[in-house]
Amino acid sequence: MAALCRLHGLSIYSYIWIMNTLLWNDLFKRKSILKTSRILVLKKHAYFLYVEDKCMQKDKLFNDNSLSILQNAELKQLCLLRGINPYLLNHKDLKEKLQYWISVSTVASETDFSFRLHLPLLLCSNNIDINNNTNNSIDKY
Repeated sequence: MAALCRLHGLSIYSYIWIMNTLLWNDLFKRKSILKTSRILVLKKHAYFLYVEDKCMQKDKLFNDNSLSILQNAELKQLCLLRGINPYLLNHKDLKEKLQYWISVSTVASETDFSFRLHLPLLLCSNNIDINNNTNNSIDKY
């Protein structure tokens, strides 16, 4: 959970002692662990990403040449919000990553928070350069 917070830039480590205390109190009182503040912060962030992705898909921001309106800094900010590392990527690669993110993210349901939060890891593990057909790729199906 802490790794997901770090991946999405959600810094709540100043309250780590309080959160651990609350977590142990919840365990001993047999309350739901799913109501701790880290999980609530991650759920809110995942819902924000869902709503923003739906708006971008509805506005057809990534379907035509309207993406050229966005500056490079704005594209980097959109990538950082989604946990995608935008550094060392050019403008075209940033567009492709965001287009792929939007297409995959909007397929999932509104309440599929875990999928949306783990999506950067899934995209990173499946990051195969399509332009270079090398024999080093893992998936050869």
